[in-house]
Amino acid sequence: SVNTEEDSKFDLEKFITMLHAASTSTQSNYDCAVKEMHLYLRVQRQQEQQKQPHSSNDFNRNKRSIKYSKKYDSMLEAFSTWEKKLSLGDGSARMDEVLKGCFIGARTPKIVTALKLVYVDYSPLRLAGNLIFRLMTNFVEKK
Repeated sequence: SVNTEEDSKFDLEKFITMLHAASTSTQSNYDCAVKEMHLYLRVQRQQEQQKQPHSSNDFNRNKRSIKYSKKYDSMLEAFSTWEKKLSLGDGSARMDEVLKGCFIGARTPKIVTALKLVYVDYSPLRLAGNLIFRLMTNFVEKK
């Protein structure tokens, strides 16, 4: 639960730890971990909205959200296309492993939803997502 000033700031390490816990859990623990992530993100979003006064910037924020949401969806489509086209080796290469992880994440609905929330709402994670996607695009183009 978020109840101190320090806890009220978005904590990337905490979020990644929750994401890892969800991905390595049994089904019942997985559901619990995903619910905890959603709650954490919802609280973060509400706190951000309370800090910012409502103004004409709300319209621009919604426009940006739609733009980032569409970009995220296009990345998912690219991963789906690549997965159908590519035949990855035995997975011994590090980049093959990263790409396989992207494929798995892109077809796991709860992970897709959680990552979309942070991609749309948090610019540092959006930058990281763009970097990973760019690296994977370059890797796929060389295959």
